[in-house]
Amino acid sequence: MAMATVTSPTTDSARTMTVLDPACGDGRLLVAAADRLRATGHTVRTIGIDIDPTLTHPEGVDEFICADALDIDWSAVLPGGCADVVVGNPPFRSPLPRGQHTPSAPTADTGPYGDLALAFIDLSMTLVRPGGRVVLVLPTSVLASRDAGRVRRRAEQRAVLDTWWWQPDRVFDAHVDVCVLGFTVSSAPRTVTGSPVWSHVVTSSVGVPDLGTFTVDGTVGDRCRVSANFRDEYYALVDAVVPSSGAAPTRERPALVTSGVIDPWHCHWGERPVRFACCGPLASYRAFRGVGGTTVGAQGAGRRADPHGGSRG
Repeated sequence: MAMATVTSPTTDSARTMTVLDPACGDGRLLVAAADRLRATGHTVRTIGIDIDPTLTHPEGVDEFICADALDIDWSAVLPGGCADVVVGNPPFRSPLPRGQHTPSAPTADTGPYGDLALAFIDLSMTLVRPGGRVVLVLPTSVLASRDAGRVRRRAEQRAVLDTWWWQPDRVFDAHVDVCVLGFTVSSAPRTVTGSPVWSHVVTSSVGVPDLGTFTVDGTVGDRCRVSANFRDEYYALVDAVVPSSGAAPTRERPALVTSGVIDPWHCHWGERPVRFACCGPLASYRAFRGVGGTTVGAQGAGRRADPHGGSRG
């Protein structure tokens, strides 16, 4: 699957290529990449790193080192200083549940929600020679999330994102959406303006048109009063919400529209099952009059309807 994006880096085919996986697991991704390159006439040396002490030397991997790739002396691993290709399916993990950073945690500048996988993007870019390739399986959160912004910027300063793969169906047992990103490392630092996002990896696959560049004029706070007391507003609605039982919204009982039923240019209220507080899943809910306004939750909370009938956002 990921190997669809592994193309030969710019190199002399007579020279032995070094292919590295810094979180190789059982080595299957590393071996598949090497086989793909050998099929094009290259001589390949594979190096696999993994922190798991229970792993044995993966079959087909030339050199295996049990170590933390984020805390290792790479000059001893790569005497030549760099690899030709880095591939991998690095671990995905938020630092929040542990409550502290470890040597394997993202650095502070990834932000509090920065996934561990971001550290492997940074690492991979430093281990590949100019003209080489980096191909990683990553959580889709890296494409546009705030806390991945600095990593995306550093990656684009070092390399060009030129190949990718994404599909809407999950292909792993874990409950996480993934993509595959392929980069070609540049020979010199690149100038990157603004804050790059890679959301086109998904939007180009589902037919969403390119909307171009927007001129931002102010913030939401410039236009209305914004409060952060989400829990107070959210739970205050609990006793004021009843199942709609198929009834249409009215002035007395407007619709309660949660963020999960909102798509671009369409509201799926009454069409898509929703869950609110401890109730549901049901087709829809109605809110008693007097609880109108807008509630935007950072972790999937709903937004309230205009008490005069139409939804507001």
